[in-house]
Amino acid sequence: MRRTKKKNDKRRHIRVQPEKKSPVEVDINGQNFLTIIYANDISEGGIGIIVPEKFKGCKINNNVSLVITLPKPLKKSFIVTGRIIHVINEKFGVEFLDLAKENRKLLKQYIKKRLKENPQNQKEQTILKYVMRFNIVVAAITLTLLCHMIYSFKSEKGNNIHTTANEKQIEKNIKAKKTKSTENVIQEVSRVSEFQPYDDDPQDIALNDVDEADFSYDSEATEDYETSETTPSKIDEKLTELNEYNTVLLSDVAGKKINFRGQWFFFYHNNTVGINKDENQSGTGYFYAANYYIGENQIIIEISHEEKAVIVFSNDRLTVGDACSFEKYVEEEEVSKKEAVINKIVDID
Repeated sequence: MRRTKKKNDKRRHIRVQPEKKSPVEVDINGQNFLTIIYANDISEGGIGIIVPEKFKGCKINNNVSLVITLPKPLKKSFIVTGRIIHVINEKFGVEFLDLAKENRKLLKQYIKKRLKENPQNQKEQTILKYVMRFNIVVAAITLTLLCHMIYSFKSEKGNNIHTTANEKQIEKNIKAKKTKSTENVIQEVSRVSEFQPYDDDPQDIALNDVDEADFSYDSEATEDYETSETTPSKIDEKLTELNEYNTVLLSDVAGKKINFRGQWFFFYHNNTVGINKDENQSGTGYFYAANYYIGENQIIIEISHEEKAVIVFSNDRLTVGDACSFEKYVEEEEVSKKEAVINKIVDID
């Protein structure tokens, strides 16, 4: 019979050698063999036996039925199923598979008795204790290193996720606008007081007139507003009083009018939007949308329940000369997109 190495040879139980005058008898019944022999050593996990006959049929991982008889003073017998886990020459190692609780108790009594009687068995017990302590130390070190790695990973992740005060404010604005009900939007429209209707014939601004941004709206539902009557000299004088900006935060767009390729967009504090194609900075925006809100690097203009326009910027700042894009959506489907450039940013007079 060839020599076979045992895999995963990690001792988990104390094993003792029976006394020669009081051996542990083993009746072993396997495939194609039946014999009565004596144990070479025994533990709670299994038994080692020597079979001089080297009978055939004894193979690795084969199950065998054992009847084990413990010597006096216990003088007890019990049946257990085992599995052959290694074969080295004439020695067989058998692992217990279904050792009953009461039989395990008998084995513990026998092992304890042999540990007191045989110094060699006590040495075995001491070695096993040191091995167990070593395993505990290794496990503790491994756990400590793992905890340190997790803590370092979380700290690094926390440092990478840094949100500025402006970004936090933008997030709050988005959440506030998303949770606003339709009734609140209607109330907001009713409080529009910055526009005064024209007494003269109003200037019609239809879909074809807003071709630069590709925006559209219902001309019948559009309200026109007049500007205060001023002479050209007064307008020029007024321009010197307006605050013109080179750059502003996206969160500070309220109260500003922005020129994109000749088209002025008025972003009022009451969240309404006006438009005007006048090339000068003067004038009042004609009513265009009842609501707008700030998103991530973008302004979302709600033209109607199904229709909206989105102005997308490269970052959270609006800077004169920077490029942007106008996107129009109908029922959440993009229908057009055009590029533009920020020409001017001025306070609404």
